[in-house]
Amino acid sequence: MMRLWRRSCSKVLCAVLALVAANILLVVFYTKGTIKSLVVGSLHKEGAAVAQRPLHLKKDVHSSRKSLKLTMKQQSHVRQGNAESHPGWEGVKARLAPKKFFLQWGKGPSRARQKEAHYLFLKFGYNAFLSNQLPFNRSIPDTRHARCLQKTYPAQLPSLSVILIFLNEALSVIQRAITSIINQTPPRLLKEIILVDDFSSHGELKRRLDEAIMLYNQSYPVLLKLIRHTKRRGLAQARNTGLEAATADVVAILDAHIEVNVGWAEPILSRIREDPTVVLSPVFDNIDFNTFELEKVELAVDGFDWQLWCRYDHVPQAWRQLDDVTAPMTSPSIMGILAANRIFLTEIGALDGGMLVYGGENVELSLRNSGIDYGDISSRKALREKLKCKSFDWYLKNIYPLLKPIPNIICYGRMKNSLDESVCLDRGPVPGNSPKMKPCRELSEQNVYYLLSGEFYVGELIAREDVNEQYCLTDSGRGEKPTLELCSEAAKRGAYIYWDFQQGKSIKNKDTARCLEIKRDPSGTYRLVLENCTQQTWKIQHIGRNWGYS
Repeated sequence: MMRLWRRSCSKVLCAVLALVAANILLVVFYTKGTIKSLVVGSLHKEGAAVAQRPLHLKKDVHSSRKSLKLTMKQQSHVRQGNAESHPGWEGVKARLAPKKFFLQWGKGPSRARQKEAHYLFLKFGYNAFLSNQLPFNRSIPDTRHARCLQKTYPAQLPSLSVILIFLNEALSVIQRAITSIINQTPPRLLKEIILVDDFSSHGELKRRLDEAIMLYNQSYPVLLKLIRHTKRRGLAQARNTGLEAATADVVAILDAHIEVNVGWAEPILSRIREDPTVVLSPVFDNIDFNTFELEKVELAVDGFDWQLWCRYDHVPQAWRQLDDVTAPMTSPSIMGILAANRIFLTEIGALDGGMLVYGGENVELSLRNSGIDYGDISSRKALREKLKCKSFDWYLKNIYPLLKPIPNIICYGRMKNSLDESVCLDRGPVPGNSPKMKPCRELSEQNVYYLLSGEFYVGELIAREDVNEQYCLTDSGRGEKPTLELCSEAAKRGAYIYWDFQQGKSIKNKDTARCLEIKRDPSGTYRLVLENCTQQTWKIQHIGRNWGYS
């Protein structure tokens, strides 16, 4: 299968549910990842975990622009959010300037066509102009391992419902997905294709899409169904809508920016026929966002980190020892797209339709941090009791030991000083070891975690076996500048990494008795200093365990 990615993370449906990767070919557009790298490259860096996710189509540029506007509008230090006036957006536009965008096209199309193509690129986040020129039934290389070609499957396999969800996708991309599913799935297995539109606003997804579906159904009667939400309901509920409408034995819930390759369905259906209680997270390759060329991706395990970013882990040694690339492997999570027995998926509660935004809808509820108003989850708790799910502690120990818990975090989030609450403590550039005060934004660089033992972790939270070092706020005992040091190295050198802090009070180093404070430079910017304590106080965004007030 090939796919144009719009997703960020994956959901563990239940702590006792083993998620198994099927050995099929999925081809995925990683436009979102690439486009986000352009945006993030100008605005901020997400860290290694994000950079290592080449399969993710993060978000199209059009949506990134709107998200940037919304984010800026929500910040108290910005009176009127305007993405075009933000310096980061200038960097994005520079990277996507027509001269660079069409550089590899040689002489290329006329200026008018280039202008059209550039507009479509900014609108969708991938080369929709080229997509519109490509045939819907184009051929792509078969990248399966030779051993996969030797596999045989039972004649009697479950029937299949394919669910495609979309929001403001290019019509040609959707049609290519539909065509590939029809062409590459045996008719005896494919019962229906259900399209769920989560309240798209693009005009071509109205009458033109209706007409396209009518044409498909003339050749393949009642095969295609289109369901339109009358308001935006979110990714998880869009998938549930498709599941509720499905009637086949097995459902494959996919994004609409995919193309399936030869032999994609049989391994999925065969595995679920063997065990109806598995949820499959299939293997997929990439489609380049600009050239639409296929890029093969190696096998990996679907995992995530404490920021709920999906990531790829190494395949387990036990699987390698099988010496069979066609063998399924267990994963601690799924990478967004999934296939499962329809009845079983319904019985375990499907996806949590109450999760309204993309990114995290595939992560189990027990991963949520305390201190956040996440609404009424009584129905999900009741489901957990009904299914007799194991605890999340059991899940970490038995399913995902690679993800190491940090149990003594007592508060977290953005950190503000009483002198000016429009700026937040920021990790600053790495390397550089110099924390900053910057305008408050929803960035991982502004995440701060205070531990019961007294450390301040600044930046993204790392808690994995392979990368287990955090950056600690440090007082060297010399000079007025605080630093960020790897906690273990700072402790070895005798630097001071332990602080006293309570919500609404000062941040005071336990050893030096100096306070972390801010000073305003003549330029109007703030800098962090270590000095004798004055009346400055700090507040952190989220408090856990009723801690921090006295």
